[in-house]
Parts: sequence; C-alpha cells; structure tokens
Amino acid sequence: MINAQAFGMALFQLSEEEKKVKKVYDQSHDFLKLARNFKDGSLAALLNAYTLTKKEKLKLIDKLFKNHFCDLFVDFLKTIVLKGYFNLVEQALKYFFDCVENEKHVQFIRIITAFELSAPQLKRIVAAMEKKLNSKIVYKTEIDKSLISGIRIESSAQLFEKNIRDQLSRLMEQFKGN
Repeated sequence: MINAQAFGMALFQLSEEEKKVKKVYDQSHDFLKLARNFKDGSLAALLNAYTLTKKEKLKLIDKLFKNHFCDLFVDFLKTIVLKGYFNLVEQALKYFFDCVENEKHVQFIRIITAFELSAPQLKRIVAAMEKKLNSKIVYKTEIDKSLISGIRIESSAQLFEKNIRDQLSRLMEQFKGN
C-alpha cells in the first residue's frame, strides 16, 4: 500500500538530486496555501473525480500550475493524481518538510508582516527564532497588508502570530459566543 511518506520521500530525493530543495520547499508551501483557499476541498474533489479522465486531470494540472511551479513540483502533482492519491498530498508535503528540515538541520520559515522590515528588525527576528526553534533559520519575507500591523511567522510545524487582524478576529469570535 502506498502512503504519504513514500510520496514525500520521493519528492525530497528528487529535489535533492536536482538541487531544487529550497525552491520545491517554498513552492510546496505556496501550493498548500493555495489548496486551502479552495472551498470545501474542491481542488481535491476535482482532482480525485471519477468523471474526469487521467488525461483531463493532467491537462488541468498543467493549466493550473505549469506557469507557477517548477516542473519537478508539477510532475509530483501529476504522479500523485495519476496514482489516485491526491487526498494524501498534504500529508506527503508535510513529510517532505520534515525530511528537508531534519536532513539539512535547518528550519525554513516565512516572516509575514504588514510592512517591510528593516535589516536590523529582520536580524533580531531571525536570531529570536533560531533560539526558540534551536535551529538554523532560512527565511522568506512577505508583506500582507491585511495584517494591519504586527507579524506572522510560519514554519512547517508551528505558527507564531501577533497582529491586529488576528486579534480582532479572535475578539469578534468572543463576541459571537456571548
């Protein structure tokens, strides 16, 4: 029986062979973020649908992802869909993240802020995260104005956030509960 670990390990090994680990790692995060934006798992439902032929599914993957992701990642998606295991893609990617982080002794994080950080601010954040995670940090920064103010730091296993948008959301949930 095929499991998510087999797909994740294969993606890790291929990305190492092609020296694209960082690129595939970043694209895997981008893909998961994109997939989660589909309502009710509709992307998974579409790519697992029995009404589409395998050829139609491959064309759909090319149309949706070919111009946005490297060939290695697109081929990974095609393989997992052709085998009928798209429902395992999230688990496979999480295993891939674990392989990368364990093998490279590094944590990849995304630092998301409402505004651009200065070099000293970024240096302090990275140093704090290296201490907290007890690991070397490789980071990517993003600006998300919807945060209003504050920061959101994502790793493969953890989320750290301190921003006005999320605080307001939690406050609204508390009011709804009363």
